[in-house]
Amino acid sequence: MGVIKLGFLHTALHAGCASAVARVIEAHGFEVDYVDLTRGDVKDALFTNQLDIYASSWLPMDDDLLNGNYRAVGDLYQPLPSWLSVGDVVIGEDGAVTCDAIYAAESVRHLYADALQAFKRTSRKDVTIIDDEALYHQLNHAAQQNQRVLVAAMQPHAAFFDARFKLVEAGLLALGTPMRAPLLISENLAECGDPDLFDELSEMMLGVKVMSALDYAITVEGVDPEDAAESWQRGRLIPR
Repeated sequence: MGVIKLGFLHTALHAGCASAVARVIEAHGFEVDYVDLTRGDVKDALFTNQLDIYASSWLPMDDDLLNGNYRAVGDLYQPLPSWLSVGDVVIGEDGAVTCDAIYAAESVRHLYADALQAFKRTSRKDVTIIDDEALYHQLNHAAQQNQRVLVAAMQPHAAFFDARFKLVEAGLLALGTPMRAPLLISENLAECGDPDLFDELSEMMLGVKVMSALDYAITVEGVDPEDAAESWQRGRLIPR
C-alpha cells in the first residue's frame, strides 16, 4: 500500500519504541522506512517534511517541533524523572541521604536542572552526571561492587527493569511531573492516509514498563530492536 518514513532518535530506547510502532504500521499493509536521527537532525527533518511519523517526541520539551506540518497524536508512554537505589540507601526524613554515591542521568540534568540543584542542597551530597546509555552499566558495576548508590533517571530506562534496582518513593526527592510521548504524524498522512491506521496509532499505548523492558532487551541482552518489538507484540517481553 506504500512506504511510511518513520523517524526516531538513535538510541536503544527509541529504536525499541519505533520498532513497536512499525509492527502496527506493517499490520496495516504498509512498509516502513526507518530514519534514525541525532537530536540535532530532528528539527530539520520535520521542518522539511522528510518524515511521515516521528516516534521520539517528549512534550512539552519538544513543543518547538510542532510546526504546523505535524500533529501530536496519542500518548505512547509518560516519561517521568524517578529515583532508583542500588543496595541499602538510607533517606532521612529531612531528605539527607546516606550512600556511597549519587548519580543522575544526563537527561534528568537537562530537563530538571533546578530540581536537581535543590536536591543537592537538601541531601548535602555531590551528584555525578552519567550519559543515559552508559547508566545501566555503571549501576551494574556498582551492584557487583556492593556499593550503595542513589540514582535519578528518566523512566523509561533499562535500569527500571532490573529487579536488583529498587524504585524509591519520591517524597522530598520529587524532581518533576510526567511528560507526554505522542507520535508526531504528518498532516498529509493524517488527512490522506489509512484512517484505520491513524485510529490505531492514536490509541496505541506502550507505557513505561514496556518501554523499560524494550530498552533492557536491546541494551543489556543485545536483542535486535525489531525482535524485541515482536516479543512485545506476542506478549513475551514481560514475564507474566
